[in-house]
Amino acid sequence: MRAVDRLTQAGFRAAVLAAAVLLLCGQPAAAQTGGKSEVEAFIRDLGHADPDVRVAAVVGLERLGRRAGAAVPALIVALRDTEKAVRWAAAGALGGIGPVAREGIPALIGALRDEDHDVRQAAAGAIAEMGPPAVPALAGALRAAEPEVRRIAARSLGGISLRAGDAVPDLIAALEDDDPTVRAAVATALGAIGRAAWEVVPALIETVGDGDDRVRLAALHAIGRFEDKAQSAVPLLIASLDDDDVNIRRAATMAIGRIGPSAAAAVPALADQMGGSDSKMRSAAARALARLGPAGVPVLIDSLQSDDPLTRELAARTLEDVGRPASGAAAALGRALGDENAETRRAAAAAIATFGEAAVPTLPLLQAALTDPDPEVRAAVAAALGAIGRSAVDVAPGLIAALQDVDAVVRRQAATALGRIGAATGVTVPPLVGALADSEADVRLSAIESLEKIAPPAELVPALADALTDDDRDVRIAAGTALKRIGPPGAPAVPDLITALGDPDRGVRLQAAWALGAIGPAAKAAVPALQKAVNDMDSNVGIVAFWALIGIRGNAAE
Repeated sequence: MRAVDRLTQAGFRAAVLAAAVLLLCGQPAAAQTGGKSEVEAFIRDLGHADPDVRVAAVVGLERLGRRAGAAVPALIVALRDTEKAVRWAAAGALGGIGPVAREGIPALIGALRDEDHDVRQAAAGAIAEMGPPAVPALAGALRAAEPEVRRIAARSLGGISLRAGDAVPDLIAALEDDDPTVRAAVATALGAIGRAAWEVVPALIETVGDGDDRVRLAALHAIGRFEDKAQSAVPLLIASLDDDDVNIRRAATMAIGRIGPSAAAAVPALADQMGGSDSKMRSAAARALARLGPAGVPVLIDSLQSDDPLTRELAARTLEDVGRPASGAAAALGRALGDENAETRRAAAAAIATFGEAAVPTLPLLQAALTDPDPEVRAAVAAALGAIGRSAVDVAPGLIAALQDVDAVVRRQAATALGRIGAATGVTVPPLVGALADSEADVRLSAIESLEKIAPPAELVPALADALTDDDRDVRIAAGTALKRIGPPGAPAVPDLITALGDPDRGVRLQAAWALGAIGPAAKAAVPALQKAVNDMDSNVGIVAFWALIGIRGNAAE
């Protein structure tokens, strides 16, 4: 039984390619290496009596891509082959060749009428690969007698996207097509092309009144893709929020969000949706309000007082997404830190973190929330305090206490926050040094990062020297990196850095060599170890050791 006779709809592509590969493996070497002789061999095989051989030839040409340009006339003929597999593969090959095969566009347009669905889809994909040269033919295909041809033409124009701008007038005319599936495809294509908003948006607004819900949905989604250029559609979108169909309401809400601040007139209607019973509509409304910017913030603040816990949580999360433009919500979010729902409290803290110093009025509430019963809330609160920065210095004692929290994430966030706050070193440094003995490596890493920001060398260097023997290689690398940045004041750590040159991890050895070079002449005791490290099994370590010797002695040869 021939391979092409065994094809099924589900495994069509895989079966064709498998048969082609088997046959190609039997090709002579000259037909597998590429070049003119290979193309000519494949062209000859296109006339072979065995359809499997013809399929293999077409797949071979597709594999060559643009190098198979000379085969375009033969592939055009192959589009009329009696075998479905050959026609399908020929369309794919023309698409693979790309714009060079533009002379095949009329034949591919004709293949949109092929009796087989797979061939029609392959032809559509190939036409899209042609790009702008295919636009006139596709525009003409919008007037074909067959609805599927018109639908595929519209989809192909949408696939060409911005480069199909010349087809916009034809697409607008096709919004009047008798077939609703064509009208829906046309609306989608106009949104994908995104050109001539002054002409397209009014046509799409009219299409939202179509009698078919599929067309209305496509028009609404297309309007959204024009973003702020679709401001004229806002009244219609607001009216659509009262539609009986939830999918229409949701699509209108999404379009409002994509239009952005220019759709601020929709805020009251979105507020109604936030108070509704449909959870999906509430989520869609919240996302839209977030994209409206400051205009949507008052509704979200009001929603923090909702009787529904999920609505309060949604509002807090949405304010987090809005970020700094929602800083006017700081007081309301501070109160939300006491919400009965832990996720609302966490989202409130995360939103506050986006406000920076504008969140200073919430400091007392944040400090109290450091003892929240939920560890995720405590971690978010610590992160928020760090985001506020130096203005949160009075809350440092609470963060120091959080270094002993039972939850490692809380301890890590507390350590990071202390570095960002830059609190008084006499109070903060000893607890952070103590955090270098934490059971979790991430906490120790955060402690090193913060100590480097706030600790004087006299206190920092000994702590980093001890960290060079940490069980975790990332901690050891971080310690070496910090000593490298400290430079000459890091001299007391030279003995520990010499030991680190023998560390089993190449990253640790590399940073140790860098640090010794940065310390300079005060690291002369490290010269013998560095001379040995020049021959390290890792060439990068050897190179850095060489330059470290120069940094210490002025040259590497002494």
